[in-house]
Amino acid sequence: MGTYKHNFLIAVPQLLDPNFNHSIVLMLEHQADGALGIIINDATALTLGTFAKNHKLACHNNLEDMPVFRGGPVEPAVGWIIHTEASAPEKKEILPGLFVSGSQDSLKHLLALGNPQMRLFLGYAGWSEEQLEEEVAHGSWISTDINAEHIFETKTNKIWQRVLSDMGIDPSQLIQGDGHVH
Repeated sequence: MGTYKHNFLIAVPQLLDPNFNHSIVLMLEHQADGALGIIINDATALTLGTFAKNHKLACHNNLEDMPVFRGGPVEPAVGWIIHTEASAPEKKEILPGLFVSGSQDSLKHLLALGNPQMRLFLGYAGWSEEQLEEEVAHGSWISTDINAEHIFETKTNKIWQRVLSDMGIDPSQLIQGDGHVH
């Protein structure tokens, strides 16, 4: 079994599940019993400032207007933080200098610190045993290396196009129906 752990998965247009329309998924785990990832390009109307206020957390001024993201359809009350802050009290390194955290202590620390290279995601994308492999085999997903710039720097509504363009794929050439580049 190949692994998609620590890759981006790009949803192709024929993946008709509305949960993944033009999604880029940052894969955190991929094992024989399933896979887990976070959609990085689905910003919500909720801001970090409002989220923090609702949960009685301090939020640095630099972060107040940043959106909270929908990380996927599974367990939407579970929070994940993707960030570049090595000082977070709890973290797992995805790539050198890129971390994922899930604890409230890390969230409090990151919100108070104000480093704009952090994103809060609610929920995640999950696949059961062999489900992801079947979807990839059917052409629903394209895999590529992670580029942290797209998480933190690329405008949310442009990430899907930019990741494909970085791969040399013209997004307009991906047509619904057969999963092939024309």
